Amino acid sequence: MKPKLYLHIGDHKTGTSAIQEFCRSNYNLLFKNGIFYPYISKYPLNNFNEDAYEPLKKKIKNHHSMFHSLSLHNKYWLDIINQKYLKKIFYQKKVLSSKKLLSKNEICEILESFQNVCLISNKDLLLSSEQINRHKISTNLKLPSRIQYYKYLKEILEDYFEVEIIFILRKHIFFVQSLYYELVANGYAKENFYVEDLIKEQSWRFNYLERLNELNKVFEKISVFSYDNLLKENGIVENFIKKCLRKNINFQQESTFKPSQKIRESLSAGECALKLKFNYENGIRISPKKNKLLITWIKSNYVQKILNRVFNKDNLGLWSFGQTSIDKYEKLFLKESNKLKKLYDLDFKKNLKRLFQDEFIGYINKEQLKELSNDKKLSEKEFSFIKKILESKINAPNKF
Repeated sequence: MKPKLYLHIGDHKTGTSAIQEFCRSNYNLLFKNGIFYPYISKYPLNNFNEDAYEPLKKKIKNHHSMFHSLSLHNKYWLDIINQKYLKKIFYQKKVLSSKKLLSKNEICEILESFQNVCLISNKDLLLSSEQINRHKISTNLKLPSRIQYYKYLKEILEDYFEVEIIFILRKHIFFVQSLYYELVANGYAKENFYVEDLIKEQSWRFNYLERLNELNKVFEKISVFSYDNLLKENGIVENFIKKCLRKNINFQQESTFKPSQKIRESLSAGECALKLKFNYENGIRISPKKNKLLITWIKSNYVQKILNRVFNKDNLGLWSFGQTSIDKYEKLFLKESNKLKKLYDLDFKKNLKRLFQDEFIGYINKEQLKELSNDKKLSEKEFSFIKKILESKINAPNKF
């Protein structure tokens, strides 16, 4: 009998990084309670030793490298793509976590070693990568590209395991907001890049029914969960273990338990609006190093004081058509949410604050600027800084 594999495929912005970091930090505790969350090494450990994994598992928290590799070296691509050239491109873009792509044989060796661990120790395997539902194989024109990838994935994994897909989905409109903030924070979004632009450019992300349909065409066992419901009570991480993996662990009573931590600090809407002005210089995206410095500068007390003056609630500035757009997409997404409820018993949290309406996200207008000029709480330098922001004439300082 094959052991169980829980394949956690995200979705993005549903606590995946927190879950992965938690599983890595609590590796021994999970193993003790029936879950094997391994580090994927270039050289698999044939003779499993729990202590040997200790230094390895600290290096990487997810399993992206395996699933990136599977999208690039499978049987559909081998005869028509120069593997070395492809590797070079991916290294330059830093897509891969490992130094080298894993070949199919190497991945099979790794999976076989994991299978042996699970059989000997009576454990379930957990692999996690939200990148899975983003990969495609586009060489068979008769099949959708993402389904081709899923088929290849299934072909390899099911030689060793009984696979159950774990897919967590978030209420559409809040997924849009979170993804938009991330794109701005990472420096990808340019000024005048609105939320509607994101929805149009990446429309496939928000079509949950179509994505689930693609998965159902390939995999037999798919468990779908609501991110909003998993947030309740103990929070996303512990509920992931309890409800998604069906392991009832009392973490608080475990001496080795390491609580989940906040992985990254997100930007507010006002901070996003300001950062959009600086993400590109002369049409070129700023470097990752400069992006980090820029975020530090935006979070500084001085800039935060300015932000509270520059933004207000009168204009939903991150949407090109403001409330009209929000109403349009909320109505559209609600229609699909009702279908998800009926087909998958998937219930998103209700009565949440409406998107963006709890933050300062519109620029002040000219009349308000005149009022600010008489504000004795603002220095002349601060007022000049605000005016330059509004007129888009400010350059990000070299030292931030």
